Amino acid sequence: MRLILFFIPALLCGQMSMGVVGDTHHSSTVATPTDSPGAGTYGTTQTVTLSDATSGATICYTIDESPPGAATPGTCNSSPTTTYSTGISVAATTTVKAIGTKATMTNSGVMSSVYTISSGITAPTAISAFSGGVSVTTGTLATTVGQTAFVYAGFDGNGSGCNGKTIIVTDLAGNTYSAIGSQINQPYACSAMFESNITHADASNTFTVTATGNGTPIGIAVALTTGCNSTTPLDQSSSGYNLSGTQVIVGTPLTTTTANEIIFAGVWNYYSGVAADTGAGYVIPSGGRNTAGTGQEVAIEYKIVSSTQTGISPKMTMTTAYGGIGVAAYK
Repeated sequence: MRLILFFIPALLCGQMSMGVVGDTHHSSTVATPTDSPGAGTYGTTQTVTLSDATSGATICYTIDESPPGAATPGTCNSSPTTTYSTGISVAATTTVKAIGTKATMTNSGVMSSVYTISSGITAPTAISAFSGGVSVTTGTLATTVGQTAFVYAGFDGNGSGCNGKTIIVTDLAGNTYSAIGSQINQPYACSAMFESNITHADASNTFTVTATGNGTPIGIAVALTTGCNSTTPLDQSSSGYNLSGTQVIVGTPLTTTTANEIIFAGVWNYYSGVAADTGAGYVIPSGGRNTAGTGQEVAIEYKIVSSTQTGISPKMTMTTAYGGIGVAAYK
């Protein structure tokens, strides 16, 4: 007796068909939107643009901290969710949230970017003083913690400039003043720039500049501003001097590295001159200029900018004098 085996193709085909029938289709997901210029701190109103890498996707966004929604794929929910069409103007600190949505696809994840709009650097308060001796103390000016101080001081070097002499700046509140660069060693005079991150407040603070060694008269001008970087505010600095003629130009023109900065130009001269022109747009703050009545003068001017500056070269208008100029840009 022989055993006969039968091959049944239909059954095998049925089994193979079952594998295909059991397969499922998984919908793809929309790409998460991206934004430009991107989260960060800015000194001016920003126009935020949104985009999505998924072709044909609709972008839904909010600016009130709430999550954007699209209950029906491809269509944004109503307010506070908005359908994106053009740039979003952000004038105050705002969180922009966005999702991408498209019919037949799964909504994207949520993009969230915080745009901090800072009022930025403020116009400074200032004070100045002159003396016929080797030191002088200003009148009172309030200091508050977090301010940035720029100081310019100078004195007659009695024919030998800064040789054997040192300028020191202190204040009543005990803040520390550090020299910016080296002293400006003019052939007949000496001047220098200083800065301080104000850590000690005083509603009636006074500022003193002292010249160690032989040198009179002496002058100081102080400017206090808020809104600068709290740890490393100084961006760039330069200095220069002139013996006579019509102007003093900084030794090396400056180029700033960030958009929102305040530029100070401090000047000191002897015998005659007017520190009223260090370049277009500069302003002498109230109290920031002092003349001794015999031709000596010390002053600070400033300019607040909202874009990167190239080739900053402030000047001091003079007649027949010798004097120095120092420039510092703070971010």
